[in-house]
Amino acid sequence: MNSAVDHKECSSLIQDVLKIFSGKWSFLVLAELIQGKRRFNELRRNLGNVNTKGLTDTLRHLEESGMISRKVFPTVPVTVEYKLTEKGKEFHSIFKEMAAWGGEMASVMEPFYFAFVLRFQIFLPFGIVIMCLNLQQKVIEYESDGNCSI
Repeated sequence: MNSAVDHKECSSLIQDVLKIFSGKWSFLVLAELIQGKRRFNELRRNLGNVNTKGLTDTLRHLEESGMISRKVFPTVPVTVEYKLTEKGKEFHSIFKEMAAWGGEMASVMEPFYFAFVLRFQIFLPFGIVIMCLNLQQKVIEYESDGNCSI
């Protein structure tokens, strides 16, 4: 294969992966589920300012993508539990790499460069930069607690 075909194929594969994380809350939901099983309200509380519809849409999207599984318990009221699938667990190492990369970039780059990247959408779409920064913050929070699992 020539390099143009390789590049096109690689770009297509990356776009497919990014579609999984296209939702505003996808990265943070996955980061939360890396910690273990969570019920809907646990996720909503732990994520802070997510609204019910946004979280529901994100969970459905991640379930359709095969990243998480949903288990319904026949209780009153109904209890729903979410956890990572094997496919979702495989992404854990990529989370770690992204967090490390985000830390390197934040310490090396000046704020005006981030503004340039965001303004002209060079290298990363806006959502990815925000997700990296949010993920980096989660890593810092877990490290300060002494139980970093990301």
